[in-house]
Amino acid sequence: MTKIAILGIDIVGLCIALSLKQNHGNDFQIIAAGAEPENLKFAKSIGAVDKTENSARKCVIDAEIVILDAPLHYIKDLLENLSPHFSSGATITDTGSLKQPIIKWANELLPSSVNFVASRPVPKSNLWSLEDVNADAL
Repeated sequence: MTKIAILGIDIVGLCIALSLKQNHGNDFQIIAAGAEPENLKFAKSIGAVDKTENSARKCVIDAEIVILDAPLHYIKDLLENLSPHFSSGATITDTGSLKQPIIKWANELLPSSVNFVASRPVPKSNLWSLEDVNADAL
């Protein structure tokens, strides 16, 4: 089972997690950490995640895939503080809309033992709030 960590889980990350659980539930263990307790509770209540953590560091332990679903001003801090804790061979990606600063930070801060894939999931319709989260949104 592939372990996926979603950090800063918000609307896009919730849609990704929910789609993975609904379409491939037994293939992935999804763990989330974030600063918004209500988002973590909501993620658990809709079955988008298997577990939530208070600590991003605990969340990424042994994760094969790490999705950074946080505001841009937190991405650099996450990369900087968690770089030593990413598993060797892990793939790190993001959901941010601005790629240039994120790619720059990833190149500067990530160890060569991990892979970084810049991404920008594009919703099929407007996602304004947690109520808009669905497995087919992206």
